[in-house]
Amino acid sequence: SRCVRITGTYVAEASSAGTFLSFRFDRPGEPAANVRLNIVDKQVFSGNDTSIFDTTYLEGGGPLPVDQGDNGDADASVAVLPVADLSEHQFAVVVGDRSAALIIDDVVHAAVRLDNQTRLSLEVRQGGVAVTDLTKGDAPASSGCA
Repeated sequence: SRCVRITGTYVAEASSAGTFLSFRFDRPGEPAANVRLNIVDKQVFSGNDTSIFDTTYLEGGGPLPVDQGDNGDADASVAVLPVADLSEHQFAVVVGDRSAALIIDDVVHAAVRLDNQTRLSLEVRQGGVAVTDLTKGDAPASSGCA
């Protein structure tokens, strides 16, 4: 729902590879309208189901390495290399009247505009990420909510 703040903690497991968290905002009946806030290792990005809008990095992060495959050619698929960031992180997803933002360790890292998306879900892809201490509260007054 709109006008909410979801907080929690996440940490990746040392043996995980190709794992990520995705906060997905859906518009029922219109899958092309889904937008996402994603965390992959130290990379944080906003997008939809087919495109990346913007990318930022947690401290000490940079672009994910590309899997070179058996013949040394760059593979265009998502890298499935071991997770390098094993630190525990505090996060908040703040959903306002017209947008949503992903805050990690007190820094805004990604945001998306909301156009009638009414459902928020959290996906843990490929396993290997523990999400704990989830709480739901009111969005801050600056979120455009009455």
